[in-house]
This record gives sequence, C-alpha cells and structure tokens, in this order.
Amino acid sequence: MSLRTPWFVQELAAHDPELGWRVEQQLRWATAPGSLDAKTKLLLVLAIDAVKGSRRGVQVVAEQARRAGAAEAEIQECLRLAYAIAGLDCLAAVACAFSSNREGDGDESV
Repeated sequence: MSLRTPWFVQELAAHDPELGWRVEQQLRWATAPGSLDAKTKLLLVLAIDAVKGSRRGVQVVAEQARRAGAAEAEIQECLRLAYAIAGLDCLAAVACAFSSNREGDGDESV
C-alpha cells in the first residue's frame, strides 16, 4: 500500500526533521504489506478519515482505494459503516436524557 505522505507531515519535517522522519517511518510500517491487502487497508483508512471528519482525507483516500481496485459499492459500504458506528456515541449520549440508568463514560458532572 502506498499512502501518500500528508502535507502536514511534510511541513512538520521541514521544521523538525527528526520527528518528521519518525512519523514517516511509523506510516511506512503501518502501511507495509502484511496480513491485510492494500485495498482493505485503504478502506480502513477511509473509514477512519470519515469518522475524524477529514474531508480532504476522505477525498484522497477514496481515490487511492479506487486505484487499488475498490468498487464504488465497497466504498459506499465502508462509509455507511463508518457513519453508523460513529453516530452511536451521539445516540448513547442522547439516550442519557431519557434514562435514569446512566452507564457510560463515567461523566457524572450533572
């Protein structure tokens, strides 16, 4: 898998070459061939970028996934799953408004 180095990592490397090098190495290690094929790794990165709200990341990685052989249906399913799972935290918090059983993240600020 060949994940393009994000612009902000390049910018970081210009100001702190050692940290930039370490980040590059970590990215190479995480994206190197392994048990998951390149397409699957890109679909995972796509879902993560979507959950993080990285619009440019989603755009760039979706195109990389297409080039790696991902069908539009696979990209759609990946993004639907990201949306469905990411929305659960919001729903859990919303449910607390209607429940006396407030299990969750331990936030007892009320």
